Amino acid sequence: GHEGWVGYLSYNAKFNLLCSGGSDRRVRIWSLEKGCCVYCLNATESEIFSLENGEWDNNLKIIVGDIRGKIYFYSPLCEEKDKKIIGHAAHQDKILKLKLYKSKEKKKKILISCSNDRSIKIWNVKNMELIKTLEIHTHFVTDFYFDESTETLLSCSFDHTIKMVSLKTYDTLACWKENHPLINIIWLKIANILCTSSTASNEFGINLTYF
Repeated sequence: GHEGWVGYLSYNAKFNLLCSGGSDRRVRIWSLEKGCCVYCLNATESEIFSLENGEWDNNLKIIVGDIRGKIYFYSPLCEEKDKKIIGHAAHQDKILKLKLYKSKEKKKKILISCSNDRSIKIWNVKNMELIKTLEIHTHFVTDFYFDESTETLLSCSFDHTIKMVSLKTYDTLACWKENHPLINIIWLKIANILCTSSTASNEFGINLTYF
């Protein structure tokens, strides 16, 4: 259905819908029950590279990050389905990831975003006010993982480092250094294992490292 590459997918279990966004600047919403696209949204001014969905007020919300660093909010299934809720110049470069969480410490729903501009930003979803900008990396911030129970954020970067930060105090709790630019990060908390993927400059493979 897209006219170009698809940058990101996001599934919503409550509505059983799959959301997709890509280089054609459109978000498509797919019914997995019907096996077809039920809605197409002309979403952004430039290519979509990150996408998240959630629900509040009993409505599906779509959050989109584009290559120019803007974040957009949409409510495509409500009466004002064509209305853009928020278009915000959030970052100075491509937004690589967006993720919604519930913060017990701040008692609110938060959005975390990371970007090629080397920053991580935490937003109050209700009014999209910026809560905090973390400038803890010296290169692209490619991925992050947030543990809601401990309010702990883990991030990885092309600067070869992994940072662990408390979102209660914003203090850096730990730092690890790898030999290659880091792409993804997952914290397998039950086993106390931190798993990252990295790319070596002389190959196209992916290396997995366990801490």
